[in-house]
Amino acid sequence: HQQGLGYVTDAKTKLPIDLAIMRLYNAKTNRIVQTRVTNIHGKFFVLVPKGEYTASVSKPGYKSFVMENLSISGKRSQALELQFKQIGR
Repeated sequence: HQQGLGYVTDAKTKLPIDLAIMRLYNAKTNRIVQTRVTNIHGKFFVLVPKGEYTASVSKPGYKSFVMENLSISGKRSQALELQFKQIGR
């Protein structure tokens, strides 16, 4: 299994976004592998097998964000930074 630390920030202000829902999907089956909620610092932690994934982030007041073709491999932990925009910005 590969561990990763992710960050969710506001695309305009670059400030961390807490309580955002991050879902990680298996790219081949489109099944949810993990669901995480960001902490007060906009961070989340995942531990998943090596493979191809799709990540989505959502929070009321923000446009949903999807990152496809996310490859998780190797023995080192990986960082994932996701930025999304407030609705109306």
